[in-house]
Amino acid sequence: MISRAFQSGKKLIYLYSGLGPITQILSQVGNILAILYGAYQVALGNMEFTALLMFLMYFSYFSSATTAIASAVGQFQQALVGVQRIDEFMAVPEEENAEKTGVLKLADAPVVVFDEVYHQYPPEQKHSLSEVSFAVPAKKITALVGESGGGKTTCLGLMERFFMPIGGKITIDGHNLSDLDISELRERVAFVEQEPCILTGTIRDNLKLGRKTSTDDDMIFVLTQVGLSTTGIGQENLLDLYVGESGLSLSGGQKQRIALARALIRDPKLLLMDEPTSNLDGLDEEEVAELIRNRFQDTTVVYSAHRLSLILEADWIVVIKNGVVLDKGKHSDLLNRCEYYRRLIEAQAHGKVEL
Repeated sequence: MISRAFQSGKKLIYLYSGLGPITQILSQVGNILAILYGAYQVALGNMEFTALLMFLMYFSYFSSATTAIASAVGQFQQALVGVQRIDEFMAVPEEENAEKTGVLKLADAPVVVFDEVYHQYPPEQKHSLSEVSFAVPAKKITALVGESGGGKTTCLGLMERFFMPIGGKITIDGHNLSDLDISELRERVAFVEQEPCILTGTIRDNLKLGRKTSTDDDMIFVLTQVGLSTTGIGQENLLDLYVGESGLSLSGGQKQRIALARALIRDPKLLLMDEPTSNLDGLDEEEVAELIRNRFQDTTVVYSAHRLSLILEADWIVVIKNGVVLDKGKHSDLLNRCEYYRRLIEAQAHGKVEL
């Protein structure tokens, strides 16, 4: 879809850049020729001067119309690209919602189990996940560890039910994920992306996205918990601060703190985070790691671990490489028996690689 849109946009640019100047040049050349020929006819006595003026006036109208037609051709091509994008968007299948026959609510922090899960991104031929099996314990912190492209974010997307596995199953408290009502599921799940989605508007608008019924006191409390008031924004009128288009006036770390605050205010039963400290420096990273540990004690937390501090903070670690689970367990046990994990930790400790 993106490549087709790029090719269409490139053709449109070529059309605009070529057709416009050519039309202008031809129009000016036509005007000059018309004036020269008309002056020649007037000099020979074959045409009245008033007739020449009328001809030139009508000719200018004609040349303006020609330029407008050329511009309309470019706009028509642009409209075709827009229609193509709309058609492609409308062709995306809607999420399937299960019949409301099973458990619709997560009464407590759930246990999530992957049972021989396979996944593949179309039109790729290779599986992004192959026979992945692991369990996420309730009210614990689970870290997904591995190099970039190994499948950590895919696992998080499957738990959120952004897409479904092509094989195996995922269960929450023993109930198949595909059987749960998707609106009820997402009501109790919070997802913090690596590149946070910030709305154009105020900080209040962004926190209201997490929970519409939040009061100003609730929002100030969670912002203080994530340390946003100490990062150069200031406490005064913090909620009414305009963040710019898609958070343009905020730094990467401030965006990530707002995303964390939005997750906090939801009070989720299952918290999913994709490299939650990727845009934070060392001290801020430790603060966020401590926040996750202390604030989400009654929540099942799963994150892809980007930094060593988050890996060490986890109660349970799942090591993933090239879409396959190599090992799972506690940090000390994995150091002793998993060579790949040990090499990742050593490289992180020396600052040679980011997971």
